Amino acid sequence: MLDHQLPEIDRDELLLLQASVRDSSVTHHIRVSSAIAEHIETELANMTSAVGHIRIDGAIGYTAYLTVARLQNLQSLTFDVEQPPFLIESIAPPRPEAKLHLSDADAGLPNWSTTVWLTGRSTPLNLGMLHDGDWQEIVTAIERHYPFAVFIDGDGERSCLRIEDIDFLLALDHEQHTEGQIAVIGGLNP
Repeated sequence: MLDHQLPEIDRDELLLLQASVRDSSVTHHIRVSSAIAEHIETELANMTSAVGHIRIDGAIGYTAYLTVARLQNLQSLTFDVEQPPFLIESIAPPRPEAKLHLSDADAGLPNWSTTVWLTGRSTPLNLGMLHDGDWQEIVTAIERHYPFAVFIDGDGERSCLRIEDIDFLLALDHEQHTEGQIAVIGGLNP
């Protein structure tokens, strides 16, 4: 599993990780540091079987999960990486899992804007703004290779998500960013 600590990032070291998944016309992108790109490449090279998902911690605060079973191509592109118009260092560090509000009683406001691309669907599924506990349900199901994640989506409805059908999942923890950063990030390619 990838180290969840984001290294210090030099703006000149940003890469655009581009992934293609079998039976999908969508190409997924996420900005990463060169250290994260190298770590992912090493992890993929050392895998003994192509099952599950790989976690990718993006340079501007995104968390992504990419299928390994249907991954066809992964490239680290060094050109045309659109820079965010704010200092990456101004993003708050990721919250430790112990600090996430995991019970409904402590849920507070939803923090995680979450979108998922599923095998066989031509458009992504927007799960809406998820509470910490619901985000953790999805993460736990992915990382422990459970068949389904059961959670409350952004509309307040109970949802079941088949984990093996996730080609790419992209989430942003709004607690790490200012409102201005979130508005800018929304207009950027992750």
